Amino acid sequence: MLFVAALALGLMMYPHYRVAVRGWVLDRSAPWASNLFDLKEYAALMGAPLVAAVFALGRLAPDDRSLRTVRALCAVVLCLLVSVSAVFGLLVTAEKAV
Repeated sequence: MLFVAALALGLMMYPHYRVAVRGWVLDRSAPWASNLFDLKEYAALMGAPLVAAVFALGRLAPDDRSLRTVRALCAVVLCLLVSVSAVFGLLVTAEKAV
């Protein structure tokens, strides 16, 4: 649920970021940070179907042993995507702070 809330909040803030931060700051002084931010957003967006899959598999077949591996794999990939998004976000923020 928190993943979906963070994704929705990010989508609401993106137009302001696109003009004020990316257009005026990052595209001019650090284009690599601008591209890294886009990669971070793509990684987070790829996580949305995984959240839905883990939720659905847990609700529809909580005791099905054959789906445990699928749920675990989805959870691990989701964890990696969230970690990558967090690290990329910190790198972009550090560039903005400099």
